[in-house]
Amino acid sequence: MTIRSFQPGDLPQITAIYNHYVEHSHVTFDVAPRSEAEATAWAQKYADTGANRLLVAAAAYASSQPYRPKTAYATSVELSL
Repeated sequence: MTIRSFQPGDLPQITAIYNHYVEHSHVTFDVAPRSEAEATAWAQKYADTGANRLLVAAAAYASSQPYRPKTAYATSVELSL
């Protein structure tokens, strides 16, 4: 399996995966699907390197993002698969 950094062309597929789980489960804690604008804003907060990245694979994606905004949490990340 190849894992690589996110590219803008990946966003429709990632959004479809995410929205499927919004609509058919409780695992996301969201109650409404992400719009294209919301998905774009979400994807733009990631970098190609460092602790907060958006990665894609053939049939999945993973992201790491800041755990909490307080300075003490600067080295902690929350992971979504």
